[in-house]
Amino acid sequence: MKRIELSFANLKVEFYDRERALQQVEEFARRGTWHPVVVFGPEGCGKTSWLRQSVEILKELSFSVIYFNPMRRDFLVEVELKSIEEKVFELLRRASSADALAGFIGYVIDFAIEAMRAGRKKLAMIVDDAFQYVRDREAAFFVKGMLEVIEYPGELREGGGDCSH
Repeated sequence: MKRIELSFANLKVEFYDRERALQQVEEFARRGTWHPVVVFGPEGCGKTSWLRQSVEILKELSFSVIYFNPMRRDFLVEVELKSIEEKVFELLRRASSADALAGFIGYVIDFAIEAMRAGRKKLAMIVDDAFQYVRDREAAFFVKGMLEVIEYPGELREGGGDCSH
């Protein structure tokens, strides 16, 4: 498995350890998941590094991946759909702050729906550092939207189920 490089104290270091957490990502990829997975822990414990390494694992397992981190203004779209990539970069250009960017979290669901309609069956959506920027109601909307994508993929592919903002 390709290991990502991380910046730490002006050094480049290779992602290391977290073997059980990485195995869980592979298990999710093989089995699928019937619910959104929310990861939480204390600041600085390595959640972002683990999620970024998870992106690499999922790509190696032939998943289309949407990764979004509003705090770092980091958006990765690996779905091989130019239309989604263009929309993502337009949203990033319009966002002037992390708070404004957090307002775009709901668009991740729309991007997932568009990818599914274009025939992407193995799709992973990873939103990192999101809940510190959104209110409880917005967080609930986002988790529910992710659940809808998981529970009703056939309906979303057929044209129903758009999320509105």
